[in-house]
Amino acid sequence: MNLWTTQFTPITREYEECSKIDGETRARNALESHQESSDMTSIRGTHLVFVLWSVLAMISMPYVGVIEAPHDATLEDPKSPFEIIQASTGFNASDGFTPGNITVQSGDGNPLLDRPDISPQTVPPPAMMFRRSGACLEHNSQTNEAMLIGGRYDPNPSQNGDEDLTNFIEILDVANETWSPSTQTIPQTQAYHECVSVQGKIYSIGDHHPFTSPGVRADGVVHIYDPATGNWSSGTEMPATLGVGLAGMDALDGFIYVAGGVGRWDRSDLSNRTLRYNPATDVWDSMANMSAPRHSFELVAFHGKLYAIGGYVRLFDAALNQTTVAPANHTEIYDPATNTWINGSDLPFKIAAHSAVVHNDEIVLAGGIHNGGKYDEIRGYNPLTDTHQARGVLHTSMYDFDMINIDGTLLYAGGDASTWRFSTWGNAYSDVSALHHNPAQQRGTLLSDLFDVRTGSEGSATPLWLDFTGSAPTDTGLRMQYRTGPTVASLSSGLWRPLGVNQSSEYLELGNHTFTDVAPGDSFIQYQIEFTTQELDEWVTPTLDSIVVGSEEARFVSTPPSSMNPNAALSTIQTFHSAYGPTASYTLQIQPSTYDGFPIIGLDPAVLTYSPATSAVAIVDPDQVLRAVDLAVTHSTGTEGDTVDWMFAITDGIATPYLELSVATNSTVLTSYTAPTLTTIDNELSVEVLSLTSSFSSVGGASVEAMETFPGETPMTAVVDHAFSNSDARLLNGLIEARINVEVEATPELGGGVYSNPGVWTTLTTGSTTTIEFTLPNGTSGDARVWLEARTTDDFELEVFAFNRSIVLNNEGPVLTSTSPAYAAYSNKNEERIVSFTFNDVGGFSNDTVQGYLWIEALHDASQDGVADLNEYQPTPIEFSNSGNEWTITTLVNDSMNADHETVRVWLQGTDYAGYAIEGSNAENGTLWWESRTPENGQLIDFDGVESSGEVTRLEPTKSFAWAVEVADSNRLTDITRVSLMLGNDPTLGLRYNTNLGTCEALDARIQVSPQCMATTGETLAIQFAGTVDWTFVTPSTNDGRIEIIIEDYDGTASILYENEWTYEPEMNVTFQSLLDTEGAVQGEIVEGWSIASGETIQLNASVYHLLSDTGYSGPVSIYYNGKLQNDRWSGGTSGIVTDGHLSVEFQAPLGAGLLFEMELTVWDPYATQELLKLELPTLRVDGAAPYLLDSTLGEGTSRFHLSEVEIGANIEEANLWSSNLSVTCQVRSLENEWPALTLNRASSTVYDGKTMFSFVFDFSALGDPSELSTQANIACWAEGQDDAGFMLQASTGNSELDPWLILPLNSIGPDVAITEVDVTGSTEAGGTMRIGVKLVSLGEAIDEQFNVSIYAESNGERTLVGREVVASIGMNTATTLRSTITVPSGSWTLHVEADAEQTMWEVDETNNAWNRSFGPQTDGMSTSVVLLGGGLGVALLAGAVVLLRRKQSDEPSFEEAPDEAGTISAVKPTPAGLTGPPPRTSEPKPKPAGLKGPPPRSKPASEAAPAIDGAAALDALLPASTEEPQDHSVGTVVEEWSQLPPGGDYDYALDQTVYKGEECGTWRMNEDKTFTRIE
Repeated sequence: MNLWTTQFTPITREYEECSKIDGETRARNALESHQESSDMTSIRGTHLVFVLWSVLAMISMPYVGVIEAPHDATLEDPKSPFEIIQASTGFNASDGFTPGNITVQSGDGNPLLDRPDISPQTVPPPAMMFRRSGACLEHNSQTNEAMLIGGRYDPNPSQNGDEDLTNFIEILDVANETWSPSTQTIPQTQAYHECVSVQGKIYSIGDHHPFTSPGVRADGVVHIYDPATGNWSSGTEMPATLGVGLAGMDALDGFIYVAGGVGRWDRSDLSNRTLRYNPATDVWDSMANMSAPRHSFELVAFHGKLYAIGGYVRLFDAALNQTTVAPANHTEIYDPATNTWINGSDLPFKIAAHSAVVHNDEIVLAGGIHNGGKYDEIRGYNPLTDTHQARGVLHTSMYDFDMINIDGTLLYAGGDASTWRFSTWGNAYSDVSALHHNPAQQRGTLLSDLFDVRTGSEGSATPLWLDFTGSAPTDTGLRMQYRTGPTVASLSSGLWRPLGVNQSSEYLELGNHTFTDVAPGDSFIQYQIEFTTQELDEWVTPTLDSIVVGSEEARFVSTPPSSMNPNAALSTIQTFHSAYGPTASYTLQIQPSTYDGFPIIGLDPAVLTYSPATSAVAIVDPDQVLRAVDLAVTHSTGTEGDTVDWMFAITDGIATPYLELSVATNSTVLTSYTAPTLTTIDNELSVEVLSLTSSFSSVGGASVEAMETFPGETPMTAVVDHAFSNSDARLLNGLIEARINVEVEATPELGGGVYSNPGVWTTLTTGSTTTIEFTLPNGTSGDARVWLEARTTDDFELEVFAFNRSIVLNNEGPVLTSTSPAYAAYSNKNEERIVSFTFNDVGGFSNDTVQGYLWIEALHDASQDGVADLNEYQPTPIEFSNSGNEWTITTLVNDSMNADHETVRVWLQGTDYAGYAIEGSNAENGTLWWESRTPENGQLIDFDGVESSGEVTRLEPTKSFAWAVEVADSNRLTDITRVSLMLGNDPTLGLRYNTNLGTCEALDARIQVSPQCMATTGETLAIQFAGTVDWTFVTPSTNDGRIEIIIEDYDGTASILYENEWTYEPEMNVTFQSLLDTEGAVQGEIVEGWSIASGETIQLNASVYHLLSDTGYSGPVSIYYNGKLQNDRWSGGTSGIVTDGHLSVEFQAPLGAGLLFEMELTVWDPYATQELLKLELPTLRVDGAAPYLLDSTLGEGTSRFHLSEVEIGANIEEANLWSSNLSVTCQVRSLENEWPALTLNRASSTVYDGKTMFSFVFDFSALGDPSELSTQANIACWAEGQDDAGFMLQASTGNSELDPWLILPLNSIGPDVAITEVDVTGSTEAGGTMRIGVKLVSLGEAIDEQFNVSIYAESNGERTLVGREVVASIGMNTATTLRSTITVPSGSWTLHVEADAEQTMWEVDETNNAWNRSFGPQTDGMSTSVVLLGGGLGVALLAGAVVLLRRKQSDEPSFEEAPDEAGTISAVKPTPAGLTGPPPRTSEPKPKPAGLKGPPPRSKPASEAAPAIDGAAALDALLPASTEEPQDHSVGTVVEEWSQLPPGGDYDYALDQTVYKGEECGTWRMNEDKTFTRIE
């Protein structure tokens, strides 16, 4: 059985102190308790007991280690002298525990419930009235209100220096969380003080005056508030000269203690005094002093003592070696019982001007300042345990505020968030307050790791019971849950147990519990413990003592073998078991299976069962998987459980090669485990050669070595063995045969190919080694491979290790392939010449088989005949090396004594390893001979330098030069390899001629080789060195002019120097010629202010000449340019080619738009090392976009009756410049016909608001007849032009004849006069006087030009003009009456009255202009031809009718003008025949800027209108009444835009501002934001 915990530690007997025995007893008692509850009378001592014991807060066991049980422990059995009890060392994260609101103490592993976090929530409006700092808070328990008292407030945060002390009090209703001002104030202003409550009264004590001038000392003010009366009073101030502010203060045991603080306004007199105030007697007493003076700290009463925490403290700083006053981490503790102060533990941080209050039985520190800034942290500090915890944060970092605890609710208000404390500039006082409400309960959890209760991974375990011990005081809780599973994955997704109704998770209370819902094999367990408390104020929490878990287990001690061999030695499987009860049994099962672990149908497993109580073994193997005669089982009992060794062998012939192994413990429950990996039946046998020996050896010894050389027919012996591949077990019976084969790979010289020589099959001896003898073949030479081959007729898979021993089989003699030096060579004499011979030989050589001999003619020719004799050769040492069959023999020879052409001979004598001789040599010639050579250098014959030409060569960039050099060699000309002409003592500057290639080359890029560089060969070598100087040509200036000629030949190098042969002249004369714009519609020479399109091409033209020679330069140059495009830098560069002194290069204008200025252009050599020209270029305008024709604002159309003066305005958006004219073409169009197009070309009228404006006035009156235009007629316009950069005009939509820019509809609004009534009175008899009254009404627009009303008398078909009235003008929708008299003709006649009979104007309706009536001797009725009979019909037509213009026929006769009654108004002249339209207007209005927006034109004064009649009044009645109120436009009035200007003004652009003015409207100035202000 296992007792389980989280962490195991080995147990030793040396820890037997009483306390440890007590701890062990607890674990054993848990086990015994469970045994009793389960009616278990005994536990076998041979079973493993795992005790997993998690110890928490074990006061009786200070050492939380691990212990060993004494021999008399109650769990022990006579068969088991002791068990191991293992315990955990704690619940730390390192032990696998995850705490939630739990802190595990590092010392003893005791888990403690964390206090709740503090999360202040700001109080919503209405908030505090003022921003204030240095105030104090106190709670009025009678009214449940918090009082914010005094402090320093900021009435206007936007001003500096207006802060002041206050006696103002604000009150927070704690229940409603709302602020309101108090009706009372403290007796005098007070700040940087403290407040406490004693016996139901509130005391506000202390004062500090940091901003006074002259300075004011603290008085130690005492203000007392009595909630019973609601009044404030003053108490006795602190003793004289001892008054302080910024002190620490708290109440304890009915007294008020004030410690530290400052009295002076500059805080230079830090105090360490402690004063005690007795509220009952209003008396101050002096108590013991603190060790260190301090101010701006907190004094907190906690557990009967006072704690002085932080503050500005005067301390000696050892690091600075001086006394400092700064925020500190220093604490002191005051014991009122002894009236003594002692130093407390230092805080882990320095802090001052903070707030502190006791909350949840710890001191809460909030905010404050330190040397590096401000804090917003809220920290929990327990001085009893010296622990610090982060609890939360304030709404901002601040200091000098107060915080109080109101029955578990924290409140803070005000504060100072300024960068500098006590400053009069940039203060940031706070008007924010916040509350934190304590929760009703604090909860924490301790989650264990996913623990494996097994003792090893190759097994399974089943938990049986759990013992959970601890303590939970009143209003606290301690309970737990658990979950189990067979795998980690199943455990992490399982339900927490125990489970209640509807599978809901419940909790286990403290006590002993048997698992009833754990499945066998649930090897993994996890639990979580819940800690709760409702005693937050006193902070009472539960305590966990221990958790003990018991389990049973079955496992493989080690992983089962991956394979087993049939008919081989026994295999051993070792298993481990632990169990309850005396009837436990252990089982091992071997199951034949498929490759994926499924049992084979028809094959039963072999089951071995062992009973530890009786040591009996039972075997069930119906299908004979095992060899029963070889079975053995042994059992051993240890302190950790029972170990069983199962030894068995499998039979051959099993129908599957796979076995599945399982182990089980059958006791309280059946716990079993199946190995996850199948065991295969391994039939593979390995056959190998153990050794290979021979009676012949070329290297010595019997063993055949790799790559050893052997002759053919050499006898050899091989020793062969066999065993199972994976286990090395020998086969007990079976048939295996083997043979040794030899394969020879013939050398390439013998034609290559592989020749096989198979051996004879030999039967191997079962259970031992076998010897095989064979002989090497003699048919060919080469690398040979000796290898093993095996076969069997049984059911085995053979793995044959072929051995593959490589040897050399040699049946051929050596062949000489090359020598160094070459045979019969002519080579320079050498004191240490390495002479080598290369042979192709399969076997190779050694000093035992080959010797070397040397003959040097100058030393060894004793007969002086130049012939080498046998007895003249001398021995010489030789060395050997090889690469494959290529063998090299070397020797060292000194032939420096030989004269030119004397010979040297080397003779090799001997054989290779196989005994074949080195052939093809004799004493006369040796194996190799050569002639010795005496070296000589080449000579300079001629050089055409200054001495021969008389002139120094001038080297100029890109210009050619040439020098002639003639050389020779006294031995032979072909010995010369290279001739170099070097310049300036620079090893890389010059030209070189290579004789072997016949080519010239430059040593580097500073000189370019010319095609004229060549050489001719005769008795001497004549070289013409020719090249071109590059711009990179530089030399050390001290050697300019030097030429060095270097002759290199087979024998060495010769060098000849010449001085002052050349000069380098890089200077240039560059002259600027022009800078051109060569692209786009506008091209030309670029001058100041030139406009150029973005990215267009600029061309630079200049002349470039060599300065000294005044010859034209030809070659590359570099051009760089830079400038500023608006505020951005613009730069670039390009390269150009100068041809015969002329440079023409192009580069691109910058992309973008704006003014391009401060431009500079420089011309450099191609490598930019020498500046040749520098130019300052003119300022340009870069145009980045085409001009944009804005949409026209003419949207309402114009009248077809006024085509003589049509105003068209065009506005162009052009960011750069437009100075050319704009052409606008307009055409009158309708569905039926089109009038001729009319084109106008104008300059711009003005530039306004970034727009270029054009104004055009078109006269279409002479181009067509408006009466022929359909209702949908319009004027179509399009424009053409380009800006100064050449960009063509563009528009957002169309801008062409087919797709016009502007389509202006033609409406039918025009003049329309009608004769509504004719009143005839007087005589109707012939010769009598008839009076005629004609009522004329204007149904259309106002008519400003005069027209006639004509009166005709028609008699006998002839009409006679008898009267005419002239109408000077008539207003819109007005009427007038014209009166005239005529003489009545005789007989029957007709009276005709017509308006505008001459057709001087177009009208909307020409049918209402005539009236007639017939007269005769018998009748005077009205004729039916009257067109209009009254004003009512005219009004109806004006209001709703649309009448098409009908042109009256023009072939009627015209009449002479008749005088009117007054005789003063000239009649309108009749229109001549063939009239095509009304005449053009005689006056043209002054053009205005196109697109100008402004108020409507002034209406005409009422006095100018013709007298109205009743018909006009009726028309006026149809119009809506005006509701517009008169506006006040006094001086200073501002309107938002142009449309709000009063009418009657004109724009003036003459000044540097835009002005709108008129006699009636006054003068208005346009502002930058497009508003208008009246200035006059």
